[in-house]
Amino acid sequence: MRTLAVIRNILLVILVLAAGGITYWWMNSETPDTFDTTVTIEEEPFYIEFADTPDSRTKGLSFRTDIEENYGMFFIFPEPGSYGFWMKDMRISIDIIWIAEDGTIVGIEDSVTPDTYPTAFYPPVPIPYVLETKAGEARRKGWEVGTVLPIPR
Repeated sequence: MRTLAVIRNILLVILVLAAGGITYWWMNSETPDTFDTTVTIEEEPFYIEFADTPDSRTKGLSFRTDIEENYGMFFIFPEPGSYGFWMKDMRISIDIIWIAEDGTIVGIEDSVTPDTYPTAFYPPVPIPYVLETKAGEARRKGWEVGTVLPIPR
């Protein structure tokens, strides 16, 4: 009888570990294996994933568990506007960088945490582009309001 209980407990542990592994794989499978394009910023490659459709802009970086340095999701809107960003379904902190049509940074939300949801963050002026990066990336790179970034195509 005791042997049966031990076997049942071992099977339960295996089942829980397998479910956890599948969940971990599924959550990390949201991170792309490739990037849409690369831009050079101060002689260093910066990898860009585009969010240029309503669905991709809505999803953004949701559910990601890590963002590499020198990587960002570049949101492209059909026209300049005051688009709100929030941290719904976010697992990690990010920088939100508001970018004007000519590539000038017009605002930065530094290290926005998931627990700020449902607060929405808005640009200081209407913008057509937003760059989401790893938290602290703008600071590490020395980007500030007035810095001009290349617009990826």
